[in-house]
Amino acid sequence: MNTEKELYNDYSIKKSAIAQGKQELSFEVSEHFFSNLFDETEFSGAFKLDVKIDRNNHVHTFQFQFNGKYAGNCNRCLAPLKLDAVFNEEIIIKETDYPEGESTDEIIFTETAEENINIAPLIYEFCRVHFPMRFVHAKEEDCDAQVMEKLNSAEINHDESYNGNTDPRWAELSKLKS
Repeated sequence: MNTEKELYNDYSIKKSAIAQGKQELSFEVSEHFFSNLFDETEFSGAFKLDVKIDRNNHVHTFQFQFNGKYAGNCNRCLAPLKLDAVFNEEIIIKETDYPEGESTDEIIFTETAEENINIAPLIYEFCRVHFPMRFVHAKEEDCDAQVMEKLNSAEINHDESYNGNTDPRWAELSKLKS
């Protein structure tokens, strides 16, 4: 297994190796990328990443195409789950001797003297942004049966413990629930 530094350097692109015009690079992003480099515990994943670079002097346009799977635990039943993930992102990197301004979500300024462009932080950020807010099985029936049984029994017990004494202010709202 690679050390953190070696793993980080795997996503480093030498500026001198980027020719004028268009070119394509491919990367494999493994689960180790998320756990070792970014100490991510909520999710991981494995992706094939194609990067198209269009260089025009000191302006590099990077187009990222991710294709793979997120891995994590279902938010509903906590069972291990893998979900397909296909998404694209684009970023512009401008080289300059004197940074013209602050970097934004779409444009990053780097100094001309820097030898490498490391895309590891961008990969992590894009994967984090595209991670679904609800990470659940497509069908509730696919969830862990024991956990779902427990959850359903807890809902029933909660309903049975209801004693009928309701604040009158909430009575109207309960009608909307039905």
